[in-house]
Amino acid sequence: MVADIAFIFHWQPDWLLGRGVSELMDWHEKATTRHQQVNGGQSE
Repeated sequence: MVADIAFIFHWQPDWLLGRGVSELMDWHEKATTRHQQVNGGQSE
């Protein structure tokens, strides 16, 4: 999950490791949405 967020938003994984689980889940959902928007709704 952290790698997905870091990849989509270009954030350092170290910053993400200090976040709580619920915050990471929120950011992961946003990253998934962004990925789908950029790639025409395709999801892996």
